[in-house]
Amino acid sequence: MTLIMSNRRKRRNRTGPRPPADAPTSVRRRDRVYPLEHASPLLRLYAAAVDFSVIIVLFITLHMVTSGRVAAADAAPQDIFIFFGYFIVTTGILGQTAGKFAAGIIVVDREGRVPGLPLAIPREMLGKFVSVVTLGIGFAWILYDHDRQGLHDKIAGTYVVKKSDAGVPGMLGRILRRENRDERK
Repeated sequence: MTLIMSNRRKRRNRTGPRPPADAPTSVRRRDRVYPLEHASPLLRLYAAAVDFSVIIVLFITLHMVTSGRVAAADAAPQDIFIFFGYFIVTTGILGQTAGKFAAGIIVVDREGRVPGLPLAIPREMLGKFVSVVTLGIGFAWILYDHDRQGLHDKIAGTYVVKKSDAGVPGMLGRILRRENRDERK
């Protein structure tokens, strides 16, 4: 046993000097910086459609498990919790929901980092509420804004950008790749 341990120590020492004690041992996702190549409205719409599908499945599954039927009058609080929890937690911690992951896009702050919960909360709660109350003008803003920010992005200071290490799968990916080739010509 001591022979094995001593060999491991020797191998470790041969790989080079140890990092300083205060050096980080792992890199958190928040520390990664993404380039600010803005996501197209089509990608964002695709991500929203996937997210809508995920939320519907979550709602139906939860209602069937908890009450045995799909619609229940007392389900509103848990629906709000699921809705905002899904968007706030995934956007704040990962920078992307399931839909954004499928579309190959990510939410970042001004420095190009995952926003974290302090920015995700106003973006998802206040910003999207205002965007809906204004009859969708906050979402339509994405079409006309130079930085492709919706009202919810403006409120939180976030951007939705293409994730450099992701590709959009399937037919949508082929369409978008064709659009990118046409833009470069």
